[in-house]
Amino acid sequence: EWREIAEKRHAAKPPALVHAELDPARRALRDAAGPGLWRIAVDDAIVLAGLKGYCRDFAPDLAGRLELHQGAEDIFAADDIEAQIEAALSPAVGLPSGGSIVIGETAALTAIDVNTGGGAGGRSKEDTALLTNLEAAAEIARQIRLRNLSGLLVADFVPMKRSPNVAKVLDALRGAVAGDPCPTHVIGTTRLGLVEMTRRKKRDSLINLLNAPCPACSGNGRARSPESVAYQALRAVRRAAAAAPHAAISLSASPRVIEALGGPAAAALKEAGEKLGRAIRLRADETLAGDAFDIAPVAGKGRMGGGNDRER
Repeated sequence: EWREIAEKRHAAKPPALVHAELDPARRALRDAAGPGLWRIAVDDAIVLAGLKGYCRDFAPDLAGRLELHQGAEDIFAADDIEAQIEAALSPAVGLPSGGSIVIGETAALTAIDVNTGGGAGGRSKEDTALLTNLEAAAEIARQIRLRNLSGLLVADFVPMKRSPNVAKVLDALRGAVAGDPCPTHVIGTTRLGLVEMTRRKKRDSLINLLNAPCPACSGNGRARSPESVAYQALRAVRRAAAAAPHAAISLSASPRVIEALGGPAAAALKEAGEKLGRAIRLRADETLAGDAFDIAPVAGKGRMGGGNDRER
């Protein structure tokens, strides 16, 4: 490949392109293929021919693993890929013994928490912790590659009292990440018992590639509760009422917020109406996000004493 670049460099008249990045299919094959890959299914004959040509020149061992997908179902349906994508985006991953790992990505690092299952199955706590941690070590290595996690990774394994067991888990983790084509290093255990790892970053993680920040929670993963939004809306109603002293007030919010105003926040709604001396008209609007609301003055002062008109 370098010889081809050199030939183009000498023959081309600058400015000229002497080398371009591979197309997505060849790039996926180059970056993801390895000795553990046993089948490469392609649903396009032209793409398959191009991949076979690439394998002849750069990866002859992979040529025999390429095959054309055939059948009535598309390749995603046939291999249940959609469900696998959803699983790869889920924070929780189950383990064979009943435990789980929970993966959380932040701007600074990726945190991985290991939890045991409900029952020990007759084993001691130490044996249960060791079994869970050994399963987690293998699954963590798999999830790191599957989700393309990189940078600083910190794993909180189930605490163990015996030093040989801690060493077993670290050895298992190092062995599990050894086959990763992207350099991954298990640094060791911190004084708090956390296992530190690093992995070279080549591209964004799977969740950043496929997901966008949530408009309702601004990307923080959590949204305000309906009751919290209800109280926030009532405070905003009081401020809006001060600017329109002779009008009733209309409050539009999502159905769940309106329900909260008729339930847990009903007393606050009544108190707000009594203090304003006018009606607060509630309107459920399904087009509004869970943390959004609209406030507007309406003609007429409405009933006194905190009465509230409702529209649905």
